[in-house]
Amino acid sequence: MNPTDRAIRFWRKWLLACVTTALGMQAHAQVRVTQTTDELAFWLPGKATAAISFPLQDDWILARYGYSMPRDHFGSYRWREHYYRPYKCERIDSMRTDLDGTVHVFGTLRDRTLTAKFELQARATDSDHLHLTVLAERSAPFYRLSLRYRQSSAEHVFGLGEQFSYLNMQGRKVPLIPEENGIGRGDRKITPFTRLAGVAGNAFTSYCPIPFYMCTDGRGVLVSEGSPWYLDFTGQDVVEVYGLENHLTLEIWQKDSPLDILESYSLVNGRFRVLPDWAWGTWLGVQGGGPKVSAVLQKMRDAGCPISAVWIQDWVGRRDTKFGQRLQWHWQPDSLRYPDLKNWIAELRQQDIRVLGYINPFLKVESPWVDALTLQRSLIEDTHGQRLVMNAGGFDTYGFELHDPVTRAYLARLIRQNMIDLGFSGWMADFGEWYPGRGSVHTRRELPEWGTILLHNSNPVLWQQVNRMALDSAAAPEDLLFFSRSGYVGAGLHASAYWAGDQMTSYGAHDGLASAVKALISSGMSGIAINHSDIGGYTNVSNALLHINRDTELLQRWAEFAAFTPIYRTHEGLKPTENVQPWDDTPAQAAFIQMAKVHGVLRDYLHALNVEAADKGWPMIRHLWLHYPDDPEVLDLEYEYLLGRDILVIPSLAPYRNKRHNGDHVQAYFPTGTWQHLLVPGVNVTGPQKLEVASPLGQPAVYIRTDSPWRDRLVQGMAAVYRGPGK
Repeated sequence: MNPTDRAIRFWRKWLLACVTTALGMQAHAQVRVTQTTDELAFWLPGKATAAISFPLQDDWILARYGYSMPRDHFGSYRWREHYYRPYKCERIDSMRTDLDGTVHVFGTLRDRTLTAKFELQARATDSDHLHLTVLAERSAPFYRLSLRYRQSSAEHVFGLGEQFSYLNMQGRKVPLIPEENGIGRGDRKITPFTRLAGVAGNAFTSYCPIPFYMCTDGRGVLVSEGSPWYLDFTGQDVVEVYGLENHLTLEIWQKDSPLDILESYSLVNGRFRVLPDWAWGTWLGVQGGGPKVSAVLQKMRDAGCPISAVWIQDWVGRRDTKFGQRLQWHWQPDSLRYPDLKNWIAELRQQDIRVLGYINPFLKVESPWVDALTLQRSLIEDTHGQRLVMNAGGFDTYGFELHDPVTRAYLARLIRQNMIDLGFSGWMADFGEWYPGRGSVHTRRELPEWGTILLHNSNPVLWQQVNRMALDSAAAPEDLLFFSRSGYVGAGLHASAYWAGDQMTSYGAHDGLASAVKALISSGMSGIAINHSDIGGYTNVSNALLHINRDTELLQRWAEFAAFTPIYRTHEGLKPTENVQPWDDTPAQAAFIQMAKVHGVLRDYLHALNVEAADKGWPMIRHLWLHYPDDPEVLDLEYEYLLGRDILVIPSLAPYRNKRHNGDHVQAYFPTGTWQHLLVPGVNVTGPQKLEVASPLGQPAVYIRTDSPWRDRLVQGMAAVYRGPGK
């Protein structure tokens, strides 16, 4: 067996072990099966509706063989399908129930002239959970399998990973391949230009798609095996899951509450750990070398900013490209910018400021390590066994082959020696989704298309595993963290936190501030319990045709949003000199610091939510449906969320235009209960009701339940921030 086959089998067994260990191998309930001429249904005991039912008259199972032509470009992936006529279900032949309660359904598939067999296995691990696998005949040359099952088109569908454009996925076809988010993604001003360059993305491109969703009919569904390519909700009262293997495995939960579904699902995906106390302060992203960083820190501290960490992504050095300032992808300190980095970090630690760095799973082609890594085959190879050169946007790079355990161990040691031992308390673990398509990598020359998807989708999880290995090797791993943008099922087993990747420095619905709000809400319903965004966005453009740069107001509005998310962190942006920065002498500085203090007041509340996430798998940022599943008014809310159970946040996502009326207004929905404005004394609202509420700069529309045990403490803390010292 070659190394790649072993890697694939390891990944399969690992994911299956996560499911079976978490949910138990012993069946605790009996599955009931009903069959008519129109429907095959599986019922969990005591449930009024079937866990899953298949429309027997509607080509409910299709097996195909053929081939794909995958193409990748700057981290974006497209598969062109070529397949022969499908095998369809001709009949169901027989059924059998084992002593352990597993139900087996045997059937026959047929194309025009040939037949093949399939088997469906269903087992109830408990009264709320069904484990279902469909397997086409192994001897047949099937590399694709699709299932269609019934689900009302009137229901809302939430989840499917970190989604930036939509929350309700009903009526949409959602790909499940981690890839670059894209630049513009449909926002009008920038997308026509980025589409020409092939980097625009679309409404469904995501760093972290996850084949799990929750439906308002009380079900949660995870496609845990079968290399799912997409989930299709465009059919009338039917869902199609399309995979690139000869089998598909679904985990189906039926529970009264969506939070209960998330709690069970989190046992499979993994539960996020409790972050160190310093994580709840302000993380200031600064570049330019030790003297500049120290000067900015001093200026912001003198102005009253509660800084707990500084993030110096240029600790490895910078390079100028036609796209903007990028980093030297060589994971050792730049002795010119940071000549005595270890002592400098130690000095900041004495001032209660942690230092964070940056790393990704690539290596610049000029690195002196390249030859040694080539000998041990730690770099991704092409079909000729040569190092695969990838264009990273302005420069060339090699990728680490993370499916090799020796390479993973090497990278973990590198992070430990070159970062943790220098005193770094954390880092951005960037990329993970840039794994090349089939026909590019030597280790996959003989694999079918599904092998490509399996390797590609597991790569972000393996990258997180590398970082977790490095962190766990430290003397005090509980005091360290890393944050990632890419992932897939199982990443929660390793992750510390996520961030939403690279948004435009704009208000854009698909790739700006508005998209960041949706990303954090959707990811929370997909098992990503801790997430945040770059304050002010990252991707800015300044040339003869376009100027999309961060201005003072955008920085203020983004800071207002970020103050009510788990992590309050800045980024200078792709072209820092064109962006307003929090330390610039503008109104943005005072506004940013005020929101930093607001975030600081939430420290203990955020820690409590983090503990809840670790214990139950609940996200810190929550769609209102999670707590109000019986309120139909909350279902279509896209830009309003709960921070925990008790704080209702309605960010302002439009430019400040209403100066004559002393502030902007936002449309808000208040669910059942009485809600008190967290920042403005004397403003109470009783729900349920829709209302237009004020949201002037500096006073975002944020409310707290009046019955919250946190109310008095948080209201008093916010009053102190707005009153100021000595007033």
